[in-house]
Amino acid sequence: MKNYIEEIKKIGSQCKSDQRYGIFRLGVCAQKTNILGFMWNYKYFNKEDGKIKTISCVDLTGLRKKVEDKGLEWIITDVEQAQKIYDINREAQSVRQDIQKKRTHTRYRQTKSGVRYVGKTTNHNKEYWTYQNYTKDSQQKKIHISSRTLLGLKKKVLDRGGKWEIINHERYEEALKEVLL
Repeated sequence: MKNYIEEIKKIGSQCKSDQRYGIFRLGVCAQKTNILGFMWNYKYFNKEDGKIKTISCVDLTGLRKKVEDKGLEWIITDVEQAQKIYDINREAQSVRQDIQKKRTHTRYRQTKSGVRYVGKTTNHNKEYWTYQNYTKDSQQKKIHISSRTLLGLKKKVLDRGGKWEIINHERYEEALKEVLL
């Protein structure tokens, strides 16, 4: 896989201004837990507590939305540099989505419930069916829904606009018959 952090830093080192990536207050940091190995960050001075704060996101578009939602400015200081950074971000997000699709495909083929994103968990010595997924918007918020019955979980997921995809009908039928402790 391409080393995006080095490519981004190379672009930053070619810039003659203080704003290395062509966007005011934009930075990048290595992060091993991220699929691509980096995250974008935006640093600003918080007048309320007098501290420097950081907003981070794996996607530049998502970061811009977070910054603007806080009422902060997203200023492009060098159009050419910013375009290079946006191009790298677009490519990196495409790679990230491909990796996530492959992971999702292999991870959920083995589900005991037969339904994508559905598994079992135990809480206070009781078993629950759980649905875990992420929103499709740039915020990538985690959706977590649980229920004691699989049919109850299905109703909750569909009521909240979630996707109920049966990927193994045989396992799904077995799971419907199972009574949780």
